[in-house]
Amino acid sequence: MTVITMTIEHFVDLSVLTIIPIMAIIVSTIWSLFYQSPKEFGKELVDYTQGRLPKMGNELSLFIAAGVFGVAILDAGASEWIIYLIEASGINHLLILIPVLALVVNLLSFIGVHPIITNTALAITLSSSPMFEGDHLLLSIGLLTGWMLTILISPLSATNLMVGNLTGTNSVHVGLKMNWQFTIILYGVFYILMVGIYYLT
Repeated sequence: MTVITMTIEHFVDLSVLTIIPIMAIIVSTIWSLFYQSPKEFGKELVDYTQGRLPKMGNELSLFIAAGVFGVAILDAGASEWIIYLIEASGINHLLILIPVLALVVNLLSFIGVHPIITNTALAITLSSSPMFEGDHLLLSIGLLTGWMLTILISPLSATNLMVGNLTGTNSVHVGLKMNWQFTIILYGVFYILMVGIYYLT
């Protein structure tokens, strides 16, 4: 789905923020129809929109608030601070920067800064900066991988909030007790792939 989204964004004059929800709807519909008849799918869709969706008010409010806050901190000069902190840290190698950014995003998510805010600020800042200019594609993969890590373990990720709600537990239990080992292994695999891409390209 990520590859399709990036390909469409390259060829179509639409914002990625428009493409992602459209692709999410299309892909999830096609995926569901592999497992259900159209009639069963229609029934589940009605149940979801009429039953589950209205119960997700907190999650939806969180996304809206996070987006607004993300734009606000960028307007307040967060981009300059991000560049300053990277320069002050002395990190000048992409393969060191990528796991550091993932660690920062995750640590901030545990003290209440939603990963949407941090990843949005980092992506906008680094994509428009000459820092690591020749490695922006690999840097974007690193940010996506860090985002994946945050989604799986952060108590504030929409996925863990939803799974916690559906299973009658909470997002802390889902992220920290159920997902952390799988998450570390998965991130390690992706990091090895990024190292391979870095040295082979």
